[in-house]
Amino acid sequence: MPHVHAFATRPGDAAVTGSGLVAEDLLQAYLDRLAATGRGNAVYERAARKFLRTWPDPEAWAQQPLADRLAAGSQTRPLITYLMVHQGLRPGFDYLLERKLSSIWREIQSSWLQPEIDRFLSASEDLGFSLRVRLATGSQVPVRLLIQTGRPITELMSVPV
Repeated sequence: MPHVHAFATRPGDAAVTGSGLVAEDLLQAYLDRLAATGRGNAVYERAARKFLRTWPDPEAWAQQPLADRLAAGSQTRPLITYLMVHQGLRPGFDYLLERKLSSIWREIQSSWLQPEIDRFLSASEDLGFSLRVRLATGSQVPVRLLIQTGRPITELMSVPV
């Protein structure tokens, strides 16, 4: 069933995000992703609508103090994860270090991150790390570096610290 858009904007007032999408388009893309992965529900949709009304350009949210970014409720975190993985939101290393990315393995499917993490997993397997260690490490370190830098894993070596 198609979702009804409930943004309280006047015609011509649509905010364009850092990714070039209008907030309403971000909402629809997120709802489509939820539906495609069997995770859509009214709570997530309401939280996404509220977040995108407040932050029509999520990059503005990412510029807020850490305490404000961490104040996003648990019902909003799936949207934030979606925005990080699929729309290039860079929430800051401070945020990424504070948050558990519990749905990251499901969320990176069909994203630019998938082949990058696959490369990491393959290389760590070649080095003899167990599957458990590869998966635990992959979701903790490289995925966060990839999200924040927006660079492929092969370029992370050249990122200034």
